[in-house]
Amino acid sequence: CSGPEAEEFRGNVAKKKQEKVLQAYPRFIEGATVKLGSKEAAQKAWDFINTWGQYGFNKSHAVCYSVIGYVCAWLKRHFPLEWWTAVLRNADKNEINEVFWHHCGHLIDLPDVRLSSDVYKIHGDRIRAPISLLDGVGPAAHEQLCAGRPYRDIDDFCDKIQAFKLANVKGKTKTGKDRLGTSALHRGVVYRLIISGAMDSLFPEGSTVLDMLALYEEAIARSASRVKGKKVKPEPVDPKFVDLDQVQRYQLRKHILPAYSAPIMPM
Repeated sequence: CSGPEAEEFRGNVAKKKQEKVLQAYPRFIEGATVKLGSKEAAQKAWDFINTWGQYGFNKSHAVCYSVIGYVCAWLKRHFPLEWWTAVLRNADKNEINEVFWHHCGHLIDLPDVRLSSDVYKIHGDRIRAPISLLDGVGPAAHEQLCAGRPYRDIDDFCDKIQAFKLANVKGKTKTGKDRLGTSALHRGVVYRLIISGAMDSLFPEGSTVLDMLALYEEAIARSASRVKGKKVKPEPVDPKFVDLDQVQRYQLRKHILPAYSAPIMPM
């Protein structure tokens, strides 16, 4: 065969393009029989090349893979927090939820709007997931959530929502007052964040989900009162969340945190 034909065949073997390799079989056997003196020798040469082509490695690649594989296994065994933090920082959200979480979820604390940073980070003997792991929170809400950090408590959180509205005034009302801007962290988003557990650290320890929703409504009303200069009554908690059972909360948490998993029924 010609030089270009030989190079094409070599490339097909190296890239494991088996269909194209097999197309060359008749011509290879014909030419190799002449060159090697027998069809048996030609077939032996073909079998060697074809077998190597199905899974062959350049020797330098094999050495590098072996060294890297050994080092990675050693790090994963002796420094699991550092290992998984590095892996998770370099993986996309789908890969984390669908592949890695199964292996390292027991080492990770879920996102928290007060405690999380922008990346996976080691805190003590645990890894804290970033806010970016949250699903069901749009880009604008996520950006505003991160820009407002740090948050001291639920009142500080609500004050920063009002401050965002004040900073984005949209003209004047008929009475000459400022028309406040809108916040991407509206009630629906905040409810999902509370139910997901991502805002637990902003509330008193031991608060139930219903307690937290009620405390949020009171806090956002206080913030609005200060901005408007008149008392604003808290909105009642959305009735559909009043009698939220364990399974319903689990489903809502999974919606915003696909990686989340926990026993639904008491053991």
